[in-house]
Formats: sequence, C-alpha cells, structure tokens
Amino acid sequence: MESGPGTPNAKPAKVRVGSRHHVPGAPIGGMALVPVLAVLLLVVFVATWWGGDETPDPGTAPATPIMVPPATPPARKAQASDGGQLRIVEQGFIQLRESVAQTLTPGRGPGRPERYMPVRAAIIVENTSRDQVAIAPSFIARYLDPAGKGIVEYAAKSDENILSTDAIFPGARVGIAVFFNNSDTTVRTMTVRAVDAAWLPPADARRWVSPLTATNVRTIRSGSPKATIVAFTARSEYPGPVTAVADAIYRDSAGRIIGSSDAGERHRQHFPAGTADGSITVTDWLPANLDESRTQVFLSRAG
Repeated sequence: MESGPGTPNAKPAKVRVGSRHHVPGAPIGGMALVPVLAVLLLVVFVATWWGGDETPDPGTAPATPIMVPPATPPARKAQASDGGQLRIVEQGFIQLRESVAQTLTPGRGPGRPERYMPVRAAIIVENTSRDQVAIAPSFIARYLDPAGKGIVEYAAKSDENILSTDAIFPGARVGIAVFFNNSDTTVRTMTVRAVDAAWLPPADARRWVSPLTATNVRTIRSGSPKATIVAFTARSEYPGPVTAVADAIYRDSAGRIIGSSDAGERHRQHFPAGTADGSITVTDWLPANLDESRTQVFLSRAG
C-alpha cells in the first residue's frame, strides 16, 4: 500500500539548539538507530516471551493451571492458519520543513543552518484472522523521492524501515506511529507492506499478551505550544501492572492521517489492571490542520 504526503501546511517548527531531533550530517539525535533498535527489540520481545523462567515456587500450589510454553516459538508466517492476514488499512504522512544550526556538516552551523525535512507518519493495520492473535507483527515501510527512488535514512544501510507493535488480536485494528529521519530529500510516496507475525490462539497468546486499549482521547491546550497534553483512558486486561508505549495518531477534518506523536521519544507509561488515566505530553509539533476530535491513541506493551 502506498500514499502521498498529507497537506503540509503545518507551520514549520523552529528547531532549538540542543534539540532532540537528529542533525543532518551527524547522528546526534540517535534517530538513525531506530530501524536497528526496532529489529533488536522485536527479537528481544519474542525471545523474552518464550525464554522467561516461569517455574512456580514448588512450595506454592498455583491457583490456576500454568501453561508450559512450547519448546520453540511458533514459526513466523505471513498469515494465520485460518487464512487471516495483516492488512494495511490506512497510512499517511506529512513532511516537515525545518532547519537546524547544530550540525557537523562542513560549512553549516550557527548563522548557516542546514535544511531538515523529517517525516511524521502512521499506519493502521488490521488482523483479519477470526481466531489467531498476531504476536509481534512486522511491517516494512519505504519512502520514495519524486523519481521513485528509495530514500535511505541517515546512517542506515537500506531504504527498508522495519515497523512493529506488540500484538493484534483477531479482528482488531491498531495504529503504529512512525518517524523517518530525513535530511533534505523530498518524500513523494510512502509504501508499507506486511511481513509476518507469530500466530497463536487467544488462549495461548494470553500467556504473553493481553488486550490494551485507549479510549476517551482528548487534547488539552495549556496555552503554550510546547506543553500540549493528549489525555486518554487506558483499559488493560493484563492481570497486573504493565509498561506500555502510547502513540497518538493525528487526522485532519476529512479523517486523513496527517502525522503522529514523536515515535522517537516513545511515551512509556505504567498501567494497572483495569482502567486508568494516561497522557502524552507533546512538546515539539502538532499539525496546524489537526482535527482534535479525530485524534487516536494506541498502546503497545513495552518489554
């Protein structure tokens, strides 16, 4: 699936010296490591599920039967046993036009800022399986220039960018926020394809994952452009506290995706079982054409 940029009429953000954003010419912000980290986190996440020590205290009788994990995790496949797949439902992005003075690029610096054109994007994906949970589903996103050539993120070796989330339950849709660290190349098109996932029946999948959702999303303006709050109500079906990442997906009045919260900062929060309040503090950028009533928040278990 592919898409073109959203209406880039957001006021260009003025990047501060010392900003978290990556500076073209040097991996100062660390965002160039996102694809690598995504792969490592995906491997660690899956390995943790099947490699953890779940042996009960021999002196304590468990209240419920303990599921013994399989000797090896199920093979990752493109589709579930019932034919269900990972479907890209929506995608969208906006390319910002900024400038930075903190850079190691020769001839650039204070007084001679360098152009910086990062991409804020998001995808909505659906698990079409009727009875299989897609665990740690993975996707590949590519960004193409006006000539159709893939753009390689700074310090990356490939134009393929790996995206993932913790799980998608049968029939559910989830959103994934994306930040593409691009220096000064115009992005004309974004393409996304589903790769694979580990598929398990819900009863078995709950050994590692449970539904974690966000509703009642509202935007709270503080009067400062650097302190906007996206608040929400989280509902967790985990039996105990869990750490999760919250991502906001932005839309315009027509419902088109026009960006997302900073996937680089990853808003980690702790949620108890049941319902609880949560929030994302937005300190850097919001689309000028944002329809606050359409903002969505998605939660993904972290670790």
